[in-house]
Amino acid sequence: MIKLSEGVHYELILNEEQDENWSVRILKDKFVETVVKFHAIAINEKTDNLSFNFHVISSPNPDAHIDNEELQQYAGFILQDILDTCVHEGSAKFTDRATGEELSADEVYKNR
Repeated sequence: MIKLSEGVHYELILNEEQDENWSVRILKDKFVETVVKFHAIAINEKTDNLSFNFHVISSPNPDAHIDNEELQQYAGFILQDILDTCVHEGSAKFTDRATGEELSADEVYKNR
């Protein structure tokens, strides 16, 4: 797994049209200046993997689309760094899909 860092490989940007939603601008590598937005982030308990959806808001790269596996992987590395930072800072919020109850990071990661 590649370790990416905010401020080096990507930056969080406020989506001006949707004031409460953040997007990510890629700052380096093949998809530089591509802006993506994440949706439906979940931990798959069966496979013990992170699953997510995203869409490309803008990009100068014509290959930057959601079907591009290289972009999917890069977006996953970005998302993992964002989640790691949120857990470390204590700002991550997790919700149990079955009950709707909020879970602590310790509860989510206890078996991982």
